[in-house]
Amino acid sequence: MTYSLDDAGYGEDGSLYDLDNDADELYNLYTQPDYTSVVMELKERVASWQEMA
Repeated sequence: MTYSLDDAGYGEDGSLYDLDNDADELYNLYTQPDYTSVVMELKERVASWQEMA
């Protein structure tokens, strides 16, 4: 699966889109309970990349 994550930070909701099924990014999945694990995994990956930089 291919996702696009924008974590707004500062207590605001971000955005998560399933680009395989929603290439036009119309349906934000960020706050959907079924996608909590995807959001957390992607946030962990970003944090890991930032530590390497």
